[in-house]
Amino acid sequence: MSDQFTIRRAEGDDAGRIHEMAESSMTASYALSPRDIEQIVEAEFGEAEQRRRRDSEDYAAFVAEADEDGVVSGVVLVDGDDDTVRRLHVDPERRGMGIGTALYERAVEELDHGHGTGHQAAAMAANNTAGAFFERFGLERVEERTLDVGGRETVEYVYAEEADAANGDGTAAGEDDGEGETAAEIDTDEFPDASKPTGRRSISATTPCREPRARSSPPTSTTA
Repeated sequence: MSDQFTIRRAEGDDAGRIHEMAESSMTASYALSPRDIEQIVEAEFGEAEQRRRRDSEDYAAFVAEADEDGVVSGVVLVDGDDDTVRRLHVDPERRGMGIGTALYERAVEELDHGHGTGHQAAAMAANNTAGAFFERFGLERVEERTLDVGGRETVEYVYAEEADAANGDGTAAGEDDGEGETAAEIDTDEFPDASKPTGRRSISATTPCREPRARSSPPTSTTA
């Protein structure tokens, strides 16, 4: 928690603001057309999809609410079914306040309550800032995959703690293919979103998504 904002579970009344914020976040940080962004946001943050997640025991969504004006300024989605941080968005006008870091740490705390065996996060390849952000928490890029989001084929990167795991293309986990930016070249105040990966796990805040399991310590990070 910060003296500038409060992390809490998302509620039904937040749906409109979450949708609006996700769209503005993607517009500011993603190499996608306005049409693609609109399509993805509706698929991931439309009213029906948000309601479905609220009604599911496997999902949790947490928001950062500004203490000064009560405006929802960030959101993170946690998928307890496969223990993954799915989406992380911060209002472009409120970045650099530590909101993204606080949301991620609350997500990890949620998964820690579930005592899982590890955690993972995922982000669309179009989000060029996600890698540098997740590296701050000791995660490495371990997988690249293609999935369908709202009828659109989307490339997604998966990040996990196993730094020595091999990627599907034979390179070491986290190894640069020579085309991406390095952490030093990326403004880490630009926080990522995370997409639907399969197989490991990530976190949300206070209330666990599922029954406890045995789990290792969460990564530490610095406040953004």
